[in-house]
Amino acid sequence: MKRIFFLLCMCFPLLVFAQSETLTNGDIIKLSKLDLPPSSIVSKIRASKTHFDVSVDALVTLKKEGVSGEVISEMIAASTQEQKMADSQKDYRDPKTIRKEGIYYYNKSDSNNLFIPIDATVVSNSKSGGFGTALAQRYSYGIAQNYHVSELSGAQSHRQIPHARPHFYFYLTSLSPNEFALVKLTEKKNSRSMVVGASNAYGASMGIDKKEKVDFSYEQIADGIYRVYPQEPLEEGEYCFLYIGSAPTIFSNNKVYDFGISLENKQ
Repeated sequence: MKRIFFLLCMCFPLLVFAQSETLTNGDIIKLSKLDLPPSSIVSKIRASKTHFDVSVDALVTLKKEGVSGEVISEMIAASTQEQKMADSQKDYRDPKTIRKEGIYYYNKSDSNNLFIPIDATVVSNSKSGGFGTALAQRYSYGIAQNYHVSELSGAQSHRQIPHARPHFYFYLTSLSPNEFALVKLTEKKNSRSMVVGASNAYGASMGIDKKEKVDFSYEQIADGIYRVYPQEPLEEGEYCFLYIGSAPTIFSNNKVYDFGISLENKQ
């Protein structure tokens, strides 16, 4: 009886190890070099825990190491299933949960849909001057300013927010909110615009007009995740977050993250 107990004690760690074994790319390469039939390796994959790297470079390496196409396809399927299981276990109500890169509005009115993406919009038109500006510069001997303006198409953003003090979450791996400006857009019948520069006969300056900038604060809550909020309540109107490192000019069409504040729809 003691001998049986001793053998069980000796085998238990091996059983635990076998149950906790996780197949990796390296394991599949080793099995493939044993000249096992692909069907056997596929069966092993289906019966085991797996953690495969199926990036393009990894797939190239697998093929070079002699792993069959059938086995590689099974590895991709297993990796996809693993990702689905990981996603299903995420708590998407937790702001620290990793999401697709971008800017999200924290929708406190709906606990089931707390994080709503702010869609990026491309600057549709950039212009400067005009007959009135030319006339003013002529009679002021070039002193009058020629303003450069970038426009977004549409009178309103698709994303309307019913709160004057909205909170946003930035999910950015290589940028911080300090590299963005919150801009109050000038509304027109079919567009929204912002001044991105000015010039006259004596010089030029590029950048967002200080009068159009809105102060905001932010705090980092995890690596690459920031909570952002305006320092003062926002007036009704149209706004956008603009990456300052690529401010729209008359020579480029850049993306902005636009939204509107519409307090009439307050819930």
